[in-house]
Amino acid sequence: MEIRKEKKDSALSMAIEGRIDTTTAPQLETELKTDLDGVTELRLDFGQVEYISSAGLRVLLVDDDPLQLEMTAAMCRRAGVGCESCQYPEYVAKLVGESRFDLVLTDLQMPSADGFSVLAAVRGVDPAIPVVAWALRISRPGGLRGASASRSLTANWWRRYGRPAAAGRSSRRAGTRRSRRRTGPILRP
Repeated sequence: MEIRKEKKDSALSMAIEGRIDTTTAPQLETELKTDLDGVTELRLDFGQVEYISSAGLRVLLVDDDPLQLEMTAAMCRRAGVGCESCQYPEYVAKLVGESRFDLVLTDLQMPSADGFSVLAAVRGVDPAIPVVAWALRISRPGGLRGASASRSLTANWWRRYGRPAAAGRSSRRAGTRRSRRRTGPILRP
């Protein structure tokens, strides 16, 4: 966020550019407080502000398990993160279209849909929203359970969306050095 100030007599004008959110709001407050002495007229120009967050970070939680949803929502609330819970993945596209979310957290395995369909639904509405998927109960059709199912699920995810690269390290395969990509657990278009 950039702030340009102009003070003439008892009038203060401030032009703000960029984003106003929980990270930058304290900077704006500090800038306002330092120059308010003797000011009788204050003019704020928000014309170049790209985004104003009224509630801080907003997360959409998607899981078929109501207990898991409630536990995750409670952790978000304790961290000061606003969240909305969705037990039915079929409604994700509608929710993303109607509300503003900064992140979607989804279970990878659900009976009516999987994390892949949630990712597709989110990207169909707003491709800029990062999606994080997790799997807590590991069992796959065809008899795979436990570690085998986890490896199978992980490999399938990596095939579709890229393998996460460890920060600061590169991978070597067959004597060639692959370029480092930041895909990590947050997926972006």
